[in-house]
Amino acid sequence: MNILVVDDVESIRDVVVAILKHAGFRVSVAQDGEMAWDALCADQFDLMITDHDMPRLTGVDLLRRVRASSLDLPVILMSGSIPYEETDLAELLRPGMAMGKPFSFAELLGNVRNVLSDRAHAEPSSEELVLQGGLSEL
Repeated sequence: MNILVVDDVESIRDVVVAILKHAGFRVSVAQDGEMAWDALCADQFDLMITDHDMPRLTGVDLLRRVRASSLDLPVILMSGSIPYEETDLAELLRPGMAMGKPFSFAELLGNVRNVLSDRAHAEPSSEELVLQGGLSEL
């Protein structure tokens, strides 16, 4: 699993990366939303974990850009001040979730695993696709 971590605070970014790498994930980093968008256009990721309050492009604005594109990517939005005034935030986060800062190592890993697990259950397996294709031809 390849995860993109986006945060403008280096110390937070480094801790999140260390936790994820220790758990066996491949991790790439971006320092802000614009750099994250460039990374998303250049590589394929299974999950993006992004801070909200960043220069150049906020986490919510990055999330809007992702949802407006053809990218089908679960996102965990983390922030000390989640923008609850965003009326479309819940819809934007599907698939994904919001997570407040500070958080524990266990909370981070639990949320990552839950989002990835939900994602795996939502996608039909190749066997299901073959069966669906075969049934439609009957």
